[in-house]
Amino acid sequence: MEKVLSVSLSHGEVAMDHDSRKYCPENAHEELMQNNVYIDTCSDIETVFNDIFAKDVEEYNIGKRSDRVISNYYEKIASHQNRDKAPKPVYEYVVQFGNKDNNNVLNPKFKQINEDTRDMLVEFVRKFKKMYPNFRVVSAVIHMDECTPHLHIVFVPIGTGYKNGMKHQCSLTKALDNMGYKNKTEEVDGKKVRVLALTEWQNNVKDVMTDIMEEYGYEREYMNNTDKHMSMTNYKYKCAMEELSKEISDCEEEVEYLTDKKVDIRKKVQSAR
Repeated sequence: MEKVLSVSLSHGEVAMDHDSRKYCPENAHEELMQNNVYIDTCSDIETVFNDIFAKDVEEYNIGKRSDRVISNYYEKIASHQNRDKAPKPVYEYVVQFGNKDNNNVLNPKFKQINEDTRDMLVEFVRKFKKMYPNFRVVSAVIHMDECTPHLHIVFVPIGTGYKNGMKHQCSLTKALDNMGYKNKTEEVDGKKVRVLALTEWQNNVKDVMTDIMEEYGYEREYMNNTDKHMSMTNYKYKCAMEELSKEISDCEEEVEYLTDKKVDIRKKVQSAR
């Protein structure tokens, strides 16, 4: 059997009850729930979150007026009115090797791949904690009871180095910056392309997944992408340029058609005189 698997990293809504299997969802198989791997679990996100920042909140509150005291940091972050610009208390990502066609838990022929995937996801969590220290993992659960084995990893982004306020604060942007991921501009095919820090981090995570796969003897399959060493940002830019080229080509054909039509009309007008 060919040992080739794709990698998938997707940001999703935090769903702790789903992750911890407090209930059996429709797309899961109850008889397989015993195969799930609970690396880290969290029954109360708010409590864990406030425990992480407890010392910083305590130090911040010293000498503050009552109206400036932080009584519940989680609530302060979660209830921010400008939700689009405000940080989220926690983030959840789904990590997956392969798909239902080559890594299906319901197909006995993929049993070895299923087991390897489980071990690779366990290794991924270990490397995640080591490589991304500003992302405090509060939950990591591997589901072996749905179609394809996958990991739900939930973390709190912790930023440091602030001049004002608490020494450590909840911030995805600052956490990424602390770990060396910054927004930047790259030149691709003579064009300047804006690359977000989050995109760079996501690409790095996929590289980590690829390294783990290779350690287990698997090769990465690049879905809908023949440029194996092209970053996702560059790949999307390439696709956009190809689409633009197609539109330009269509326009050129339309211009050519109209030009020919114009010539035909002119000839008819001249012959009618």
